[in-house]
Amino acid sequence: MKKVTEDIRELRRICQFPRREYDTWHGVHICRKVSIYITRVILFLGVPADIVTVVFFLTGILACFFFILGTDYWFLIGVLTMQAWYLMDHVDGEVARYRKATTITGMYFDKVVHFVVSSGIFFSLGWGVYKDIEIVHIIALGFIAAISNVLILASEDLRDSSILQRAAIRKRNISFSGSQIIEEEQSVRKKNVIKWLFSLFHKLCTFPTVANIITLAVAVKIMNVKYILYWLIFAYAILTTFVWIVQLVFTVKNKHVDRKWMELKGNVTE
Repeated sequence: MKKVTEDIRELRRICQFPRREYDTWHGVHICRKVSIYITRVILFLGVPADIVTVVFFLTGILACFFFILGTDYWFLIGVLTMQAWYLMDHVDGEVARYRKATTITGMYFDKVVHFVVSSGIFFSLGWGVYKDIEIVHIIALGFIAAISNVLILASEDLRDSSILQRAAIRKRNISFSGSQIIEEEQSVRKKNVIKWLFSLFHKLCTFPTVANIITLAVAVKIMNVKYILYWLIFAYAILTTFVWIVQLVFTVKNKHVDRKWMELKGNVTE
């Protein structure tokens, strides 16, 4: 048992404030409101952040298992477990920040969990819908949505890793200035309608939006709308495929990675 002397307000300042500018609306106004109380208990018990991430991982896998069972009852248990998984995603980081134990390995582990679980949810939900209504091709659609979701998640990481790989090959140390961050924020505000629409589609394909849409669809299904989950998977198979392909085409056509590299050249030290 570890003594935690800080009150909830102080814990929020220590554990949540450093992440506030990166959190989604759902994260700030829903998950963070609850997660800090779980974090306090975990800190009191002395559980390491990596163990919390393992629990977070297993919770996501459990949600996938429940979806595969393919009945209204298990779909409901599945979405509740999925929401618990997303909530736990906030807790491991809060524990690490409190203990000043944030590591790149921890970030890597967290990303792997997101890749596995977020794609697994689409595939397992497709399989569960097949067991419910016995339409075989929904398994393939669930698989397409799962793979496309991975490609959407991987796109940004691959852009950044390409820059880091170039820096490593050229033996350069990259430093980022605050001015670049301000310029990026200003460019976001100047998006045209098409880019805004694509950003909306992208958000619909990523968590927590996906989790909330699936939760709503399951609630509707329980009210005896039989094919709602079928059409949800069908729509996501199309939408996620569209998003990752457009993302890839835009990045390659506009040489976005090269432009990002060139923007860093002024902050690169040999």
